[in-house]
Amino acid sequence: KFVVKMTDMQVFLSDTSTHWHKFSEAEVEARSIIKKFSIDCDLLLLKVPTDELPATKIDGKLPKLKLFVTKDKLRDIFKVVNTLIPPPPPAIEEPETVAETLPTGDLVVVTEIQEVKSKKIPALEAKFTMGEMSLVVKHNESAENIAGEPLLQTSFHGLFAQAKLSNHDMVVDMELSSMAIIDRSKNIRKDSIEKYIVRSPESQKLISLQYTGVPKTSPAFAGALHTMTGGFGEMDINVNRVTIASLLYWLQLLQRALVDVLPPPPPTSEEATSQGPISRKFEEVLVMFKLKFSMGALRVSLLKEGRSFLQTTLGNAHINLLLNEDTTIG
Repeated sequence: KFVVKMTDMQVFLSDTSTHWHKFSEAEVEARSIIKKFSIDCDLLLLKVPTDELPATKIDGKLPKLKLFVTKDKLRDIFKVVNTLIPPPPPAIEEPETVAETLPTGDLVVVTEIQEVKSKKIPALEAKFTMGEMSLVVKHNESAENIAGEPLLQTSFHGLFAQAKLSNHDMVVDMELSSMAIIDRSKNIRKDSIEKYIVRSPESQKLISLQYTGVPKTSPAFAGALHTMTGGFGEMDINVNRVTIASLLYWLQLLQRALVDVLPPPPPTSEEATSQGPISRKFEEVLVMFKLKFSMGALRVSLLKEGRSFLQTTLGNAHINLLLNEDTTIG
């Protein structure tokens, strides 16, 4: 068993004209992108091989993570990322190939079959738990105001993910207990109902997802390569025109700040090719993706001066979707 603990890690922005190790606590707080956080990780390796336990087991825990972004911080982050991404390689013209003539006679088709043991043997189990993660969006009118003023805060509570890999399949489970989006601008009182843009009740899980991937050669294969089932709990959405106006203004400033940083979109080819449907008269249709999803009640309220004057409730919904090799969604 190996235990890894990383404490007091943080991320903040600096430049070549300043010495970051000489920053005061106030300067670090103003330039902070990710506040100090800690990670605990347990790694268990099986010494004696067995068919009952996974050879490797990982358990990671992140109690709390808090991020801060402004339009200027996002612009500087993209600048750093652009320096790390290598330029695309030059296009290489492929030589023309001449089709070979197949000899006449009997056609022999050789297929490679991958054998999978009938007994299910676990190989890897990984688990990750995060207590709370919050993202605070701040607004700064000028570059001198590095810290900025709080505008919006998104919080996630109770994030859990687990993956199990075996010689038969791969199963991934994810859960999210609750989330909230809060208006933290000066225009909204802290004790007002208007501050909650999105809120989910903490008494039930907000999101639960399970993904199962099974290769066609596996004994556990039941007709679908990828299967996902999930559920979405109840959620309240408050629509406030003051909040929407503030957010749209911030997005407009962000677009102006990133106009010279983001890479240009790739050129589109004017020559579009289309293929007709593939005939599968004598071949079994393979289900590539299977989705089953349910959603709880969604309540939307329109607010004015701290009071709800219109409320709409959407009831429970269920979605079943099957995609095979020939299915396309436009």
